[in-house]
Amino acid sequence: MDFDRLILESVDEALTDILATRTTQALYCYLEQNHSIRRDQLPEKLDVFEDVCKNLFGAGRGTIAKAIARRLYSKLGWAFWEVATFGLVDYVNRARIRLARELTHQKEQSWLRELETL
Repeated sequence: MDFDRLILESVDEALTDILATRTTQALYCYLEQNHSIRRDQLPEKLDVFEDVCKNLFGAGRGTIAKAIARRLYSKLGWAFWEVATFGLVDYVNRARIRLARELTHQKEQSWLRELETL
């Protein structure tokens, strides 16, 4: 699973739903020209993306962040729970932690099954 790809897909889909395709493309151009962030760099620079959204959309950034997070969690097969104090970075960090735990648990279970067959 490519977590960064899921983030990009979630950002693309949520922004397109909320802002429409042309505005989304304009936002990506703005990020690249004014903040030197290409679309493919968003997963590593979500904090800057979140700040740009705050400056451009004000309180509307919360709607954008939650829409992106909702998409990401759906792609991961998880329920999304809104947390009033969370921004996009918080939701994504929480997802990274949960995914790491689940993958670790799966590896441990696989290892235990292997031991049982010995």
